[in-house]
Amino acid sequence: MPHLIILAAVCISSSMPVALGDDAIEYTYLVAGQATGQQTIVATADGENTVYRIDTNFVSAQGQRTELKSTLTLDGEGGLVSLYSEGSIGGFPIKTELAMDPESGRIRGKSEYLGEREIETELPDDVIINHDTVHSLGEMVVRYDDAGPATQTLRTFDPIFLEFRDVSLELLETLSLDHDGTTTEIRHFFVKSGSMGAHLHVDAERSVVQLCLPMGALDIVKKGWGGAIEIKLPEPDLEAETRYSEEEVTFQANEVEIAGAVTIPDDGKRKHPALFLVSGSGPQDLNEDTPLPGPYGLKAGVFRTIADRLSNAGYLVLRYNDYGVAPSGGVYQTATLRDRVNVARGALRYLQSRKDVDKKRIGIIGHSEGGIIAPIVAVEDPELRVIVLMAGTARPIDQVVFEQSLALSDSLASFESSFPL
Repeated sequence: MPHLIILAAVCISSSMPVALGDDAIEYTYLVAGQATGQQTIVATADGENTVYRIDTNFVSAQGQRTELKSTLTLDGEGGLVSLYSEGSIGGFPIKTELAMDPESGRIRGKSEYLGEREIETELPDDVIINHDTVHSLGEMVVRYDDAGPATQTLRTFDPIFLEFRDVSLELLETLSLDHDGTTTEIRHFFVKSGSMGAHLHVDAERSVVQLCLPMGALDIVKKGWGGAIEIKLPEPDLEAETRYSEEEVTFQANEVEIAGAVTIPDDGKRKHPALFLVSGSGPQDLNEDTPLPGPYGLKAGVFRTIADRLSNAGYLVLRYNDYGVAPSGGVYQTATLRDRVNVARGALRYLQSRKDVDKKRIGIIGHSEGGIIAPIVAVEDPELRVIVLMAGTARPIDQVVFEQSLALSDSLASFESSFPL
């Protein structure tokens, strides 16, 4: 949840294209196409400073609520004067108080989120202060050098989570749209922070009109822009020539019917070596895409591409909708790892029952969580001849969790030593 907030961060500068006055700029938060909250921003002048009042309230795809009210004051050059933010993120209370000390030039204050921390630091000149508002992501566009490389990186500091973050910005295309009877130029960027990526659309005044986070099934749209911009989904990277046929199939597992498809090489052979694909965590269909409407979720057709390559090379390939993902039966929300293992074993049994499969040459390809399931199936079914792990783990899960905890601890220690607060 915090990563969604960080990615939708404000990049603060005096060039922020927010009109002064009492009229609020409004954004609607939509999860899988359904409105779940909003954000409003009001900017007013206070002498040489500008005061931004930001109210954010929305529910994520995981059902976690964020309620945050912030007052942010910037000087005429876009420097931080003060910040007060209070509310909750994902159900956890949060409170941040920061102010610039004019005598020392250092930021002082405290932050309360999963513990309390005192803050006193001097930020480098090239670091951008981030805060939770969508609209001022437009400042990133100001920093984007059209004469530079396609992908450019900004160094940012989040005053709520007290973290440095590298945020990359890539210009994908420039569009001309007819909106409310006026031709408007829209710049389409891809923004990436950590493991999260988002499609960012801004107008000629650098005002964000839409931010789409596919992995979070989250779309944030400026008032009046609903449905105006269509996110183009990537097409599977298939070979130009197809040397196989595809057949819809079903098989039994966990006392329900699992739906999928097999791709069968057109090489004239009576029997083929066979492989079946096991997806990662989360509800995914036979292409390892997330079955959410519109541009939400995974839509890269990874398993479709893998099946295309392998079947063109002479392998019969089975891929299937996860347990509980229509048209497969079952209830995904209550499924356990053992349920998913049983489905994978059902896939193996199905391939062993086909007359066009060489039963002595059947393998499993597991991706992510599928890379955990695949070894379990291999141990329990010695007739399985090949196992391929894609981004899985080769060690026990408790050891992996322990190592991840150590890595996070080392990361925090490195952060504190390089950037003492």
